[in-house]
Amino acid sequence: MPFLAQPIVEHAMQMNLEEAFSADHNRLSVRKAVYRASGLVTLWRTDKGDIMHSALQGIKVNNAHVLETCLEGWAASAGLLDVVSLSKLIKRAALGYPAGLMEITRIYAVEMFVHGLRRNV
Repeated sequence: MPFLAQPIVEHAMQMNLEEAFSADHNRLSVRKAVYRASGLVTLWRTDKGDIMHSALQGIKVNNAHVLETCLEGWAASAGLLDVVSLSKLIKRAALGYPAGLMEITRIYAVEMFVHGLRRNV
């Protein structure tokens, strides 16, 4: 846990609180400083926190389920969605194109929420 090392914690504790919570922060300078001090190559993992590729893979693997859930669910039956456009987005996501992934994720989440409500009523 190089970011919890005493010198790093002391440095963070000296930071102006207003700056800490309102400023735009770039972790690159911190990573460079810690890397120079520690030499830990794991600080440069580029896939850390990346969920886009696993989400696209999930849509690919579960394509029929995602299509059914999103295109035949509550929002579609209520006329809240453009089913043709959403179908195209889901098919493109299954091919690895991330455009529309956020929309697909939100609609899927809404459908799972509604599905859960209906099961518990």
